Amino acid sequence: MRNTSSTNPDVPPFRWSDALLLGHGTMGATHSEFVDLVAALSRAEDRRLPGLLGAFIAHTEEHFSAE
Repeated sequence: MRNTSSTNPDVPPFRWSDALLLGHGTMGATHSEFVDLVAALSRAEDRRLPGLLGAFIAHTEEHFSAE
C-alpha cells in the first residue's frame, strides 16, 4: 500500500527552502538532509519503509549528537 499523504491537496509537501536556514554553516546541510529524509518517508511505499526508517534514525542520532 502506498502512502498517499503527499498527494493529498490538504497536506503541503515538506521541502527544503532557504527560509529554513538558521545561519549555522554545516548544520544547514544537516537540516536539508533531514527534510529530504522526512519527505522520502512521507511518500515511500511500505516495502521501502524499513530501510528509510533506518537511515532516518541514523541521521537523527548523528544530527542531535552534533547540536
